[in-house]
Amino acid sequence: MKEACVIIEDDAKDAIGTYRYGWPPLGPAAVAKHGDTPLLDTGAMRDSIKHTVESAHVGYVGTNSEYAKYQELGTSKIPPRPFLVELFMRSTMKLLNVLVTQLKRR
Repeated sequence: MKEACVIIEDDAKDAIGTYRYGWPPLGPAAVAKHGDTPLLDTGAMRDSIKHTVESAHVGYVGTNSEYAKYQELGTSKIPPRPFLVELFMRSTMKLLNVLVTQLKRR
């Protein structure tokens, strides 16, 4: 479980500041203020992404950043830029490989 959680955490952190998932471009005002690095700004949200493993079968990856949900889901003023759900969907093959490797070890 730890290996799967680390994959998700690392992939989420790596996507912050890029357009890896085809997010809509930042507007001119945002680029002028923060640069063309979506979700990066200070790095606080990226650095807040952590994982916790409860057991061999239960783990969590998320953030306690108060504004992460607005970035993930969007608002009336900003489009969604999902960095957790999107990467989980795209990491399915990596996660299945981890699972298969673990099952073969048993």
